[in-house]
Amino acid sequence: MKKIILAMLVLLGLASFSVTTNVQAAVTSNPANNTSGIKIDGNFDDWKDKPITDITSGTDDYNVKHESLLADQNNIYFYLDMSPEHGNGYRDMQTAGYEMTVGDRQFSLRMIDLGDLQENKPQKVRFQIWEDDANNQGRVNKASTETEAYVNKVPTSVDKRVVHGYTDELEFKMPLSELGITGTTSQEITMTNKTLGDQTLHVMGGSTGPVVLAISGFAIALLAVVKMPKINELRKSLHE
Repeated sequence: MKKIILAMLVLLGLASFSVTTNVQAAVTSNPANNTSGIKIDGNFDDWKDKPITDITSGTDDYNVKHESLLADQNNIYFYLDMSPEHGNGYRDMQTAGYEMTVGDRQFSLRMIDLGDLQENKPQKVRFQIWEDDANNQGRVNKASTETEAYVNKVPTSVDKRVVHGYTDELEFKMPLSELGITGTTSQEITMTNKTLGDQTLHVMGGSTGPVVLAISGFAIALLAVVKMPKINELRKSLHE
């Protein structure tokens, strides 16, 4: 009977461990990276429950920006609010200087097709994508065709001292295929714009699921091999 139990534990442990070889990791399973509910249309309410980072430059605590970077298995999502705290100062949309990495690949993004913004009239824009590499011969150099991106001038009265407050906001959804990438398994995605501030946003790729399965599988097998002899020794001592 003991041999049967031992064999079952070992087989269970090895089976659960082998499952990990067939599980494909997805871009971050962290709930904070949840992209559900995001619709790229120039209305930004669907970002209110997403993680937001304050972007500041040096000691300038007035021109604070808000940014968010998210990802799913096929797309990168980005949000920017130019003047969320005052609706004043440096509040017009920054169109260039966006530096993004996916794993070890580096990309420069520049907004194109942005005309004169009118309040509460979302404007669709595109991005010029350029891949940087050591030889300055980027594999990607094109105007995006599949990226969904909108900019809007949004009136705000958050700072009562500002007579006519507004802030420019941006949101985009960029397919990884636009970057010549078919998946982001276990890769880090970053976004920064030094013109806006000193901070860099990070999103980690890779699910913790396979790791948990591997650890639990090994634990079961190890428990069967190591603990069973100790249990037998304990039983013998109790009968002595």
